Amino acid sequence: MPLIMDEPIEGSYQLIGGNFTTAGEASTGLKLRLMELGIDEKIIRRAAIATFEAEMNVII
Repeated sequence: MPLIMDEPIEGSYQLIGGNFTTAGEASTGLKLRLMELGIDEKIIRRAAIATFEAEMNVII
């Protein structure tokens, strides 16, 4: 059965260029939230990878 969501999900993370200490926190947070919502694992994996890549682009 497909997941039906009536409300958008919003969130934010502060990324600081050059701060490798917090690298991966945003993508991990997104991944955990999507898991809590019962999203398909394949979708979670793709979203987490895309988020991590974007996160690293800011940090680098």
